[in-house]
Amino acid sequence: MSITRIQPCVFCGRPSDFDDKCAKHRYRLRCSVENCPNQTYARNLCVQHGGKQQCRFQGCNGNARRFGFCCKHGVRERKPCSSAGCRNISHARGLCVKHGGGRPCKWAGGCTHAARIEGFCHNHYRELAKPNTTMDTFPLTSEEIEMLSVLLKDVNVEWLEHETSMDMSASDNAFQLDLPSVLDIQTVDLLASVW
Repeated sequence: MSITRIQPCVFCGRPSDFDDKCAKHRYRLRCSVENCPNQTYARNLCVQHGGKQQCRFQGCNGNARRFGFCCKHGVRERKPCSSAGCRNISHARGLCVKHGGGRPCKWAGGCTHAARIEGFCHNHYRELAKPNTTMDTFPLTSEEIEMLSVLLKDVNVEWLEHETSMDMSASDNAFQLDLPSVLDIQTVDLLASVW
C-alpha cells in the first residue's frame, strides 16, 4: 500500500483537488509570465505584470482605480455643503450633517440631532446603554410555592415562604438571595431552570 502525497494549491497552500488548485481557486489561472505564482487579473497577466491598467499621470506606474488614475492622482474634490457660508463636506441631499445631511436620531421623542451610534445620537445612545437600576420584585404566590414543592419533592421548600423576594444591592448591582446551606448544587441548578 503506497501513500500518495496530495499537492498543495498553487495559490494558497490548501490541499489541491483540481489540477494543483483547491476548490476555492479551481477556476483561477496563473499569470502567463514565467515563474510568476500570481493569479491572472486580465489578458492572462497578474496585476504586477500589466493585467491592470496603469495610471494615466505622466511618469506614474501605479495601478489605475477611478477614471484611469491611481489613488494619488485621482479626483479628490468633494462637494461642499449647499447651505450659505458653510464649508463642510456634504453627505446627503447636498448638505453636511450640521445642516441636515445626516440621518436623524431614531429616538421616539423626535430628536433633531444626527445619528452617530447604531442610529442614535450620543445622548440617546448613552440613555439606552444605561443599566436599569430599578427592578420590581414580587413575592412568590402560594400556587408558585406549591408548584416548586411538587417539583422539588425531596427538598424542604418552607424557606421559600419567608425568602420569596430578591434584594438588589445598589452598591454592587448584583442579586443576593440567601439560600439555606443544606441545598446542594443540583438543587440550585434545578431552581434556576424552573425560574
